[in-house]
Amino acid sequence: LFCRSISYKTSRKRSFLDGDDEVKDRFLEVLYEMLRQNSAELACLNGLLGGGMSEKTVLLPPQSALDFIWDSDKYQGYVWNKLFVRELMTEHKLYFDPDARICEDLDFCVRYIKHASRTVYKNVCLNVYNQRQDSAMGAYDYEKEKNRIAVLERLLSEEAGESVFRRKL
Repeated sequence: LFCRSISYKTSRKRSFLDGDDEVKDRFLEVLYEMLRQNSAELACLNGLLGGGMSEKTVLLPPQSALDFIWDSDKYQGYVWNKLFVRELMTEHKLYFDPDARICEDLDFCVRYIKHASRTVYKNVCLNVYNQRQDSAMGAYDYEKEKNRIAVLERLLSEEAGESVFRRKL
């Protein structure tokens, strides 16, 4: 993952992109404006092409944002279609698990969303997701699958109450 930072005056934001992915013009600008205009702590764009394009911005409280991860035509649990507030990451010590070989995006997003008071989503895709055959996602690996199950089990154990997010986990 590559970390891209944008700074506007005293505000610092973070975007994470895979090395083989591309972003379209205005990617960071659109995400930043979504954060700014909605006083949000997480901005998300559609991570998949298709599914309709809409300029409408949807505001989501934390539980709805968690539930939204599982909606396959929405932003999902990836980090490469989002913009994060650095101060929130620092304040709550939110970092990627260095031992995770897979699902580290989902793990990070879930922990981040639980601390974000407002999430904004727009059904516009401004990034190009390239999946190589030799990528971490491209081939089956028993150890990767054990890691995925461990991450999902930990997230499930930390999720209290009944929710769409818990049912999907």
